[in-house]
Amino acid sequence: MHEIMLAFPKKRQAIHILAARHILHKLGIGEKDIAEATTPSGTVLLFYIRSRCRADFFVKRLRRTRLKSAAISATFLRKDDWQLKWKDYFKPFRFTKALTVVPLRMKDSYKGRGDVIYIDTGPVFGAGTHPTSQMIAAFIEKKKGLFKSFLDVGTGAGILSIVASRCGAQDIRAIDIDRRAIRTARRNCAINRCSLSHLGVLDFRRWRSKRQFDFVAANLLTDDLLTLDKKLASRVKKGGYLAVSGISLGNLPKFRRGFDIRSLRCLAVIKKKGWAALLYKKLDKK
Repeated sequence: MHEIMLAFPKKRQAIHILAARHILHKLGIGEKDIAEATTPSGTVLLFYIRSRCRADFFVKRLRRTRLKSAAISATFLRKDDWQLKWKDYFKPFRFTKALTVVPLRMKDSYKGRGDVIYIDTGPVFGAGTHPTSQMIAAFIEKKKGLFKSFLDVGTGAGILSIVASRCGAQDIRAIDIDRRAIRTARRNCAINRCSLSHLGVLDFRRWRSKRQFDFVAANLLTDDLLTLDKKLASRVKKGGYLAVSGISLGNLPKFRRGFDIRSLRCLAVIKKKGWAALLYKKLDKK
């Protein structure tokens, strides 16, 4: 297995990281296959490729782009090490105003105070380091105590479901198209004593249930959100909330034009490190 690393210095890194993610998506690297971590000198993006030939291809393609600020490298890792290697960069960090995320490996040694979420991402990235997760978590925390049922679309490592549980949700359902994500989310929820009503592999496009929820969270890419707009809105109870993220600032005008559901009123838009998240409320009117 080969680890591809893009290392960015602190200066203007948000713009460059967003551009790098866009290029990786075009090259076929999925959002959940990219890890982002902060180091003393800046930020790194990591992803993993099995074939040496493919790894060389990605390095050459990336070096031909305009990512002049990034140091691009490839490192061969033994089979037993590759899934855990990136965790060297994963340190405790403040996830929301009230919650701190701590790697599971530090559970016995962490001495910090306050409410803690322990996360072990395994082979699935989604430890809450990405700003899209942090912004949705902030919306969930802001509505603490105002919702009992919660739907997590694209749960990843399960961190948003855990936040919802800490904020009063009792009926939590989480889905993802990636089986690895579901296995990881199940482990993380158990570690954090978060009881889920349902956790399973499912493409939201094919979900036939008419069940509605007090709070729906969808951390997806812009085009997916636009494709699923009506279906997402239909899963929210009247008076309930919909939080969406995964929208780059460059796509925000496109999203605002396309995500125009009359039954939803936008309560807030927040931006962080080149990304945007929006919180909607389902109107009580028919």
